[in-house]
Amino acid sequence: MEDKIFNDEESLLIHIRELAKNPNNIYRGYNKDNEIYPQLIRNNDLSGQEFELLSEFEKYGLTYFSASNDIEFLSTAQHYGLPTRLLDFTLNPFIALFFAIYNSKEDTDSDEFYKIMYCDITKCNLFNNEMNPTRYEIKKAQSKDTHFLESTYTKKLSHAEGLKVRFKKFGKFNKLCVVKPNFTNTRITMQQGLFVVPVELEKEKHKTIIETNTHRILIHKSLRQALLNYLNVLGFNTFRLMPDLPSICSAIKNKYC
Repeated sequence: MEDKIFNDEESLLIHIRELAKNPNNIYRGYNKDNEIYPQLIRNNDLSGQEFELLSEFEKYGLTYFSASNDIEFLSTAQHYGLPTRLLDFTLNPFIALFFAIYNSKEDTDSDEFYKIMYCDITKCNLFNNEMNPTRYEIKKAQSKDTHFLESTYTKKLSHAEGLKVRFKKFGKFNKLCVVKPNFTNTRITMQQGLFVVPVELEKEKHKTIIETNTHRILIHKSLRQALLNYLNVLGFNTFRLMPDLPSICSAIKNKYC
């Protein structure tokens, strides 16, 4: 992982604007180092219960929403707080910057930097979004360095079962695996979101894949307020990027309390 450290606002913004010229870059902004791990393994290792969690969510949750494919189902589960293996990325470096500095560093935190990781999507394993609740086979596309999911129907599967089959057939990749979802909810649309889907849930192996395939920007914590003001003028704020009532109330509370 190649780090670039920024201690002044102008140099950082120049660098981010340069990165934005490459439409193939994808980004993840984060505060703490453990946020390179998906929620499924971040604080507690729930990888052994992954499909039990998804089965329970499908059993009780589909009363309240519908999902046209497995990724839509999985992203909805994550959106409402279920630990999943998905890692949120964005096509927009300014959105990644917002999420990197969204929560302030605690005074007792020895880590003085907010982070953005990024990579070129053409150097990733790219999967399509058509992960319907049916059995699929993974086939390599004829394009270089890019893999697509091509479906062959065999029998109807639940979303949880479909994902279990899917992840077993992913194999062990040394590159990041990326899924571009359909823009099925406002949050994904506003955040220009997509997902990295870790195929390796052992922490050290996952970390190695992340560090090998991404670059990293480190932003000193002293720049946070100036950057928040700048991003707010551009329209990158909670009210736009997280358009739901809990997030809006949280943003108002943070502003005045």
